[in-house]
Amino acid sequence: MSYPYGQPEYPGQGQPVPGYEQPGYPQPAYQQPGYAQPGYPQPGYPQPGSGYPQPNYPGGYPTQPPSGATAITAAVLSIIFAVLAGFGGLAMIIFAASFRSSYSSDDYSSSLDDATTVIIGLGVFVLVMGILWFVGALLLLARKTAGRVMLIVLTSIGLIGSVVGMVKNPTGPDVIGLGVGLLILVLAAVPPTGRWIAAGKNPPPAQQGYMPYPYA
Repeated sequence: MSYPYGQPEYPGQGQPVPGYEQPGYPQPAYQQPGYAQPGYPQPGYPQPGSGYPQPNYPGGYPTQPPSGATAITAAVLSIIFAVLAGFGGLAMIIFAASFRSSYSSDDYSSSLDDATTVIIGLGVFVLVMGILWFVGALLLLARKTAGRVMLIVLTSIGLIGSVVGMVKNPTGPDVIGLGVGLLILVLAAVPPTGRWIAAGKNPPPAQQGYMPYPYA
């Protein structure tokens, strides 16, 4: 059966019943794309600081230790000086003693006695200087501050003696000794030598390797 004006309307159809409201439907919890994300947490890996240890990575490239070239060079030159001083001191002592014994008491004057005494004294002084030079060089090679101080002091004393000798009678060996002595003094006193000694007292800590990152 057809109706000329569409479907028939029954009484009350399309109008709310008194005392009864249309039920409201809740909006979906999700939101349309482009809006703020929902409030529930996103799944994933645990965030840093959630009780898991963090991986330890090395802090950049390790610092290169001092080479010690200045200290080693100063020590080697000092050992050479020590050997030469030791032989020179012994030679002076032996020469003065043999010269004194070669003369009889009648021919031996007081002036010769004084001269040989001075030579023997200088020989002992040079010999002791050579021994101390050798000890200071060994201490410096062992990265001891005392060795560095000994070489600086002994070389300064040797330079003063070389300058005095050159003023009275300058010779080629005196000039060479003065130049090498200045080189030892500079190499022992420069800051790289001190840093090399300090590095031996406080070695750098060992680098830590990579630790695997914990997975949940």
